[in-house]
Amino acid sequence: MEPRASPLLRTLLLDIFLPREEANGRDGSAHLSMGLDLYVVKGDEDFFGERMSSYLGFHEFRKTWARLLGFDLEDMQGFGGTRPWTTEPLQCFFDHSDCEGEIIWQDAEQILAQAREDAPKLPGFAWAFSVLIRACEAAVANKLPISFC
Repeated sequence: MEPRASPLLRTLLLDIFLPREEANGRDGSAHLSMGLDLYVVKGDEDFFGERMSSYLGFHEFRKTWARLLGFDLEDMQGFGGTRPWTTEPLQCFFDHSDCEGEIIWQDAEQILAQAREDAPKLPGFAWAFSVLIRACEAAVANKLPISFC
């Protein structure tokens, strides 16, 4: 069961997980001016490129997904905690920068399998899972990394 969000968090999630075309211009505003974009590119050829969420939204997504997988992200080193990364699933995703770097396509393959399994369990994060799954599919199909920008 998905954890219940506070009214403030629900309001924030509505703003930070809107698709780019809805968030940028629906009412003339630009809700997602800063955030995480995922890209799969080779030279001048784009295989995938889309806004995932704001940075806050991405953090909330990872925290909630980590909880589903059995660990508290904020207990981990690099997220304010002292617990070292040892056997936690998908460390390649959870212990990754939220604004730069790449995830290799082999890791994207593992992320893809888990994301497909868990997306129905966290319907409040359907948009984030959708973008992540499509980015992973493009990376695996083309044997290219996913770039975080």
